[in-house]
Amino acid sequence: MKIFISSTFEDLKEHREAVRDTILRLGHQPVEMEDFGSRPEVWNQAALNAINGCDALVGIYAHRYGSIPKGDTLSITEQEFDKAQALHIPCFCYRVDPNHPWLPKFVDSGDAKQKLDAFMKKVDNLLRSQFTTPENLANQVSADLGRELRETIPTFAFRAGSAPPLPTLIIGRDNVIADLKSRLGVAATGKPAAVQVLTAIRGWPGVGKTTIAAALAHDPDIAKTFPDGILWVSLGTKPNLLSELASWGRALGTDDLLRAKSVEEASAQLTAMLRNKKMLLVVDDVWESEHARAFQVGGRDCAMLITTRQNDIAQALVSNPNDIFKLPVLSDTDALELLKILAPTVVAKYPNESLDLIHDLEGLPLAIQVAGHLLNAEASYGFGVTDLLKELR
Repeated sequence: MKIFISSTFEDLKEHREAVRDTILRLGHQPVEMEDFGSRPEVWNQAALNAINGCDALVGIYAHRYGSIPKGDTLSITEQEFDKAQALHIPCFCYRVDPNHPWLPKFVDSGDAKQKLDAFMKKVDNLLRSQFTTPENLANQVSADLGRELRETIPTFAFRAGSAPPLPTLIIGRDNVIADLKSRLGVAATGKPAAVQVLTAIRGWPGVGKTTIAAALAHDPDIAKTFPDGILWVSLGTKPNLLSELASWGRALGTDDLLRAKSVEEASAQLTAMLRNKKMLLVVDDVWESEHARAFQVGGRDCAMLITTRQNDIAQALVSNPNDIFKLPVLSDTDALELLKILAPTVVAKYPNESLDLIHDLEGLPLAIQVAGHLLNAEASYGFGVTDLLKELR
């Protein structure tokens, strides 16, 4: 499971490291601010996006309110807490013992102190305990997570089946996800809407079809709409359909499909099993329409999401052309924001060249991520990146 660590930066470095080590020791994956670059205005949005894919938040609070991004009124730390609360993600919150010695330079006063006090009123009812040293905090977090995490996290967090983990970096896709949620039966209010039985996401290779499908598979509103869970399969060019259908059977609690003599027989068994279920069926990376049809086994309360790069396949699978959702490339603004997060020093030093690179990569998120990691690696070693920019273009 992914556990987000939220705190102010300089004053709680050692405490944060101790909590990170504890989470790793418990077999979970920590997600923290060090994962998102060095500039607050950049990693703030990345952190908020990352919370979407986390199963819990550990909040560590002392005597600082924290940085407020330009144009905002709340600190990054408070925004992280609010985002977790809005997503109904369990929060494990800890505050420093007021009697524990603390460096004066890390103690707020004036307006910052007032903002901190107001924020702590929100946190009070979720406080687990007070802490002193990093080791003391780590021991408390270890005990709380080990005892309560699996009981506290809603059941749907474990029902993604074979869905891939949610990527921690999704930029510029809020409207896309909202549109697709509506098509899948989630209204803007979060209440159930009319379900479109089948939606096909079509788009170029690298545009993020699987990423968007994964985001939906981990979305809390989707989980409420489909309380019986999610079944996921990624097909590719030469899938073993019987084996994949059997894996869906195992996810539903039976090995009977292993004895099916044909794809048709296995599909029929799944259709019977799903007749009264409310599930989302995701069929990713479809290369032949017949392959996808084997997984059209949902009942009247199920919905199906298909991803494919080929328009003719999408057309063959849907009954209405409006059921095809063409996933667009990123806008220049969002593409540049993504590159900034991945290679902040490069974009700051070479803004025009970075924009040219984005144009040459045609706004494709996968290409931008690969380029960003390469550029950041070069910059971190102190190498000049001008030649690499040209080479990438």
